[in-house]
Amino acid sequence: MHRTDLATVLALAAASDTIARGVLLLAVYSAGLAVPFLLTALGIGQFLRFYQRFRKHLHAVELFSGALLLFVGGLVFVNASPGWRKARLSQQHRPMAGEIADRGKMKLRFCRPRPAAR
Repeated sequence: MHRTDLATVLALAAASDTIARGVLLLAVYSAGLAVPFLLTALGIGQFLRFYQRFRKHLHAVELFSGALLLFVGGLVFVNASPGWRKARLSQQHRPMAGEIADRGKMKLRFCRPRPAAR
């Protein structure tokens, strides 16, 4: 949640017709902040039991993650991507005038030459 959320709730609570409605708005906002922490506290025991069993597989997960990272990095390095993505990107890319001029594919004239004075 952002500070603007709190400011909005405070403004709505201050502008409420009754004190009870303002208190209700602030209570709901506070509950929204507290619920994730309460759920985490309730689930931490179950997570720790799972983690104790999963720990023996961590090295394999690290090796697999590292290999996947190297593979994706290699693809990025050689600029490889699936064929459908290349075709789609090439259709969407419309080079800017400066890019065309830099490639030397065409000469750009930004304005017409003035006619010769008589």
